Amino acid sequence: MIISGVYDYSEVNLELIGFLTGANLSGLHLQKQQMISGLLSEYGDLNISIGADNKVFKKVKPVGINFSDSDLTTILPYSVSFTAYTGESFSSFFGIASPKNEWSFEEQENKIVQATHTISANGKKVDEQTPLQNAIDFVNSLTGFYNASVFFTGHNAFLRSRSEKINRKTSSYEITEVYVFDSSDNLTTTSGIVSYDTTINFSKDGSFAANIKGSIQGGINGEQVNTGVFTPQDATNALFNDVVGSMSQYETGCYSFIRNGPSNYSYNHNTGANTIDFDFVFLNLDNIDQSGNIAHSFKTNISASKDAATFVVSAEGELYFNSIESAINTGEYESSTRFQEVDAAFSGIDPFNIAYRGWLDFRSGNSDFITGTSGTLSSVIKASNVNKDPVTCRISYNFQFDTAIDYSSGTLKDLQMSIVDKVPLQLSNVTETLGGFAAQTVSDRTLGEYSISSSAQETTGKMSDLKRIVSGFMSGDYDQSNNESFGVDNISFNLSKFY
Repeated sequence: MIISGVYDYSEVNLELIGFLTGANLSGLHLQKQQMISGLLSEYGDLNISIGADNKVFKKVKPVGINFSDSDLTTILPYSVSFTAYTGESFSSFFGIASPKNEWSFEEQENKIVQATHTISANGKKVDEQTPLQNAIDFVNSLTGFYNASVFFTGHNAFLRSRSEKINRKTSSYEITEVYVFDSSDNLTTTSGIVSYDTTINFSKDGSFAANIKGSIQGGINGEQVNTGVFTPQDATNALFNDVVGSMSQYETGCYSFIRNGPSNYSYNHNTGANTIDFDFVFLNLDNIDQSGNIAHSFKTNISASKDAATFVVSAEGELYFNSIESAINTGEYESSTRFQEVDAAFSGIDPFNIAYRGWLDFRSGNSDFITGTSGTLSSVIKASNVNKDPVTCRISYNFQFDTAIDYSSGTLKDLQMSIVDKVPLQLSNVTETLGGFAAQTVSDRTLGEYSISSSAQETTGKMSDLKRIVSGFMSGDYDQSNNESFGVDNISFNLSKFY
């Protein structure tokens, strides 16, 4: 049989034999009492001198003393038994009794393990130090984390709680420590214990959402944990890996919006417990494009009226800063890095492309309703509105297009033309005469009149273009009237001819 353990000490039994001498019985009795009172049951050093020889025993404790019977009045034999311990061999167990050093391990969610360490001892009087202090010193020497488990790996543990029990009457002392550590092979961080749950939702209406919710735990005796331990990018990476591992073939490609980062998130820092609770929400909002730090949401509205022969197509959208990478500016809002990025992204937006894509989708579902020229969307902007908000780093816009024929091919803004053709004809009417009813000529127009009225929301420099377009639609040989007018960003031209 092999017994393993820790070498504690070597014990040596000593017996000191001698005799007391005195002048009479009372003198011997006095020496006897002094000897008994001087040999207390406690540890100390024993010095033995015999002639020139001197020997010292460390950590010696008297065990018993015995006086022999004698009929002599001047001599009293005695023997004293001692237990001595070799001075170089004492371990931490010296001076304590009933030591306990126990570990228990409990696996929690996400491969987080809780380790409970219980250390206790009863102190004994072995020297000038109190028994309770001996127990305290022993217990404190064994505090700290040591992975004694044969099932769980991991050594980066964090102390979450510590409690102590003291019994001065029995000189007992106990400490219970609770540690947590990550037993997974791939640690998220070594600055704290990160645990989280992943939720993936797919609803019947086709919307997708994902969520990461968890906590960061630090030690009660270490530095405060911070949000840098688990950032929005860490949440994005973790969630993407979880989604990839859980996706069915039906869902493949549906969660690519996760790459854009969380739609919103929150941290709740408890400095007393040294924990941070976090919640990251990922939403697949309709028509959201993310390019760098800028998110772009947009939609297309299409309207028609029985009083108009055209469709109106509106491209509506909003650009906003959707990241934490740029620092928030403390100067003028218009000069902030974030708003400048949003403004630069807005300059690259093509509202006609957004409107045209929506128009094509609308046409594909209403091919029987849309025919002829009504199916062509003009690239000319009919109306627009842009609202820039540097405070919230947002820019919203609304651009309107329609399917009206653009006779200027985009050279003139909001071109309006009205064409009237008075055809030459003879107009007769039936009138009553003496001879009965007869047809009489009421009007006999020998010349036709062709007139065009036009206007555009342009400056005076565009008048020549307006005249050129009107002339292209004009018919006739003789000028009847010709006039033009100018306003604030408005020009008009009227032309009339006979034929």
